[in-house]
Amino acid sequence: MNFTAAVLLKLHKILDFKPSNRNMSVIAHVDHGEEVAIEESKDRISSLPNEILGHILSFLPTKYAVGTCILSTRWKDLWTSLLSLDFDDELLLLTERPNSDSTRRIALRFTNFVDRVLSLLNVLYIERFRLKCIQKYESTHVYAWIIIPLSCKVQELDLHISIRDSRVLPRHLFTCGTLVSLKLSANFVLNIPASVGLPKLKTLHLESIEFTNDNKMHLLFASCPVLEELLIVECVFYSIRIFNISALALKRLTMDSGFLVKYKYKIVTDAPRLEYLKFIDYVAEDHLVKDLDSLIEAYVRVSGQPTDVFDLILGISNVKVLHLFGDSMEAVQLSRYNLPVFHNVTHLELGVDVEEGWQLLPSLLQNTPNLESLFFREGLEPLRDGKFRWSPPESVPRCLLFSLKRIKIWEFRGRRGELKLVEYFLENAKVLHELQISTSSYMAKELELELNKKLLTFPRRSETCKVILQRKSFGDILYF
Repeated sequence: MNFTAAVLLKLHKILDFKPSNRNMSVIAHVDHGEEVAIEESKDRISSLPNEILGHILSFLPTKYAVGTCILSTRWKDLWTSLLSLDFDDELLLLTERPNSDSTRRIALRFTNFVDRVLSLLNVLYIERFRLKCIQKYESTHVYAWIIIPLSCKVQELDLHISIRDSRVLPRHLFTCGTLVSLKLSANFVLNIPASVGLPKLKTLHLESIEFTNDNKMHLLFASCPVLEELLIVECVFYSIRIFNISALALKRLTMDSGFLVKYKYKIVTDAPRLEYLKFIDYVAEDHLVKDLDSLIEAYVRVSGQPTDVFDLILGISNVKVLHLFGDSMEAVQLSRYNLPVFHNVTHLELGVDVEEGWQLLPSLLQNTPNLESLFFREGLEPLRDGKFRWSPPESVPRCLLFSLKRIKIWEFRGRRGELKLVEYFLENAKVLHELQISTSSYMAKELELELNKKLLTFPRRSETCKVILQRKSFGDILYF
């Protein structure tokens, strides 16, 4: 695709431009036979005011936004007023065959491009600045690139950089009074200065960062008085003993270690307005939850000592939407404590890695009296060796009699235990509206045909219940 055609194509897609057959007379040819048609008699895009054109360009990577200068004199300097900048060296890598010479050439081209764009920029403030670098660059260059948006009162700063020296981050990044969103993804130790103040920061994402000091980390969170969203993904906590998250305005918290390393640390969460919690990790030795009365939704995929997992589950028992995956259910089962009653849970999603986890299912049904929807998003068969076994509770759970309206099972294989569970639901769910089954791609066609027949034989307690079967092998959907 030639560069002019690429720019035209992106602009027309943004505007959803559909030229009339009568006026269509100029065609820009691009690869694979794709064409972009432009009205010759009336250039609808160029006639728009500068403010609107600038807004349109803000949706493009800066590489393409700058490229519009070749379209006409009308577009020559429009990009210099961009309030949103998006630099990504991967766009250059896509056009080069990877080798040592091309890598150095790309790094030089990207460096020169970013330097030139920032030097010609004609704005007093920047709304959004994104820098994504796959290649490694000189720290002095990266430092200079970050300084400019900070000096232009940037509101959203998104940095995906690969460097070894965290000193590339200007110290006043941590005292920027205009920052609303800060996203850092880089493999380095985050050196937090003694003076931190981010009065307007609402979103903070930290990925692949190493923390080395408990107090400095606590200082960072505490210095964001209006922080609403905190995401910590695959970060390193070698020296951390107490992970203190104190943020009175925090609404969404995600902690995802990717199960890379098992650390020994304690978590203290003081977030009275927290509405969403996602926790994927080896569970902490101690998880002190001070106040989670506002919590609405929790996603838990943890592994660790059963008592520690149980304490975490107990701390989030007031949620309305609960996702339990991985070893979470097995750990709670092995803890041998009485499962708390989840009075507020109306939506429950479950998944296990080992078959023992499903032993908790009858108790979960008994202890979610107001459950309305139940999803088995990862199927019923465990990821490791083993088979799903269903042992119904002694009495029919209250939710099946009065509230459960929708059940959905993914990756269904039609095995005995799975069929027994489906039969139990249909026989006992008094107000069930819909039971949806999506078969596994490993399920043979003959087994899918057999499943059709078996579903028709199961009695239904709910007169309004509809069974939906999505068959992978046949690529169709059946309704019973």
